[in-house]
Amino acid sequence: MSKLYDAGLSEVIRERLTQLEQKPALEPKVPARRVIEQFKEAARQAMAKGYTLAEIRQIAQEAGLEVSVSTLKTYLRSRKAKKKVPEGQRKVAAKLPGVKPGPEEAVAAAPQDPTPVPSHAGFNEDN
Repeated sequence: MSKLYDAGLSEVIRERLTQLEQKPALEPKVPARRVIEQFKEAARQAMAKGYTLAEIRQIAQEAGLEVSVSTLKTYLRSRKAKKKVPEGQRKVAAKLPGVKPGPEEAVAAAPQDPTPVPSHAGFNEDN
């Protein structure tokens, strides 16, 4: 059985709804990275004046931005374009005397053990 309401209830609700003010338009939400990018130069100027990342974070937090110091530090770093090294040049550079190979080249240059390893090492089929 459904609940029964007073007949005048709809009139009360309609009156309240018609008296509502226009809601203010909401600003679009943006990620923290974009907010930080927009005040990046001001933050760098503050650091040049001796302010720490923790102090800059505190100012941002008081304004409503919730980020950690490490996130702030990461987002304030300049985005430098990475130089794309052609595939063949990495391997050539790794073979030059006095040049240490990077992780990719070190794995590729590691000596391979020619001894085959049985697929079931230590497994005795007779048992």
